Amino acid sequence: MNVVIDPKQVTKYNRTQGELELFWLFCIMVAGKNSDTVSKKLATMMKPAECSNMTPFEYLRWIDGREKEFGGIEGWLRHHKAGQYNRLCKAFKGSLTLNLRKCLLSDLLDIPGVGQKTARFFLLHTRKSTPYVILDTHILRWLRQWEKTAPKVTPQSAGQYELWSRIAYDYIEHYYPDKTMAEADLTIWKEMSGRA
Repeated sequence: MNVVIDPKQVTKYNRTQGELELFWLFCIMVAGKNSDTVSKKLATMMKPAECSNMTPFEYLRWIDGREKEFGGIEGWLRHHKAGQYNRLCKAFKGSLTLNLRKCLLSDLLDIPGVGQKTARFFLLHTRKSTPYVILDTHILRWLRQWEKTAPKVTPQSAGQYELWSRIAYDYIEHYYPDKTMAEADLTIWKEMSGRA
């Protein structure tokens, strides 16, 4: 298992179990942070798992069972200066029983510290034909070209998120008819972040 996530190439539908778990942890960690920085940090944190042939979840279960040596998952996060220790610890622990191949959006949203963007980002880039739009700042800025009242920040209420998500979905289908939602999402992110 390669422990490096390339933020410019996140769509992959045939991940191994280890790659799928690693990507989910990346999705949790990257919320509100620089994707390149998080990718490097996570690679460093997961290097022992790669060396010992453990999947990321197996490694986290092992860490969690060693409270005295490592301080559990929270101590391990603090050792690596991951930030947002309380949120990440709850989200990582809450994820360890997930079936990442079959879970629904609602299953992901039930995990403490996981929001709409994180859950949809994971599903969009791991499953073909996923009908979700991730309302990040790049998509919202792109959307405001046509919808001047589109929010500047991600809506926090589920109803508002769903409303603007449907509106963005229609625009994306119109302007990128030959792309999947995942391809269009990455294209817009690259354009709006200056990475194109």
